[in-house]
Amino acid sequence: MGKYATFNNKNYPVNIRNDKYRLKSKEHESGFKELIDLGGNIHPDIWDVEHSLNGGCAEKNLIFLCPES
Repeated sequence: MGKYATFNNKNYPVNIRNDKYRLKSKEHESGFKELIDLGGNIHPDIWDVEHSLNGGCAEKNLIFLCPES
């Protein structure tokens, strides 16, 4: 099972890397942008938003979910 986080009362898959976390959605959400991969390809069916773990108002609305073993 992957990692998930609750943000603004919705659950999203989350990726944490280099003091940043990225939330992904298959639906357009406020503040999310179309995903652009490392090759520069735009994915119109995947939306993401990236925030810093080192501060910011978005963290106040973020809860990380731990899957049960």
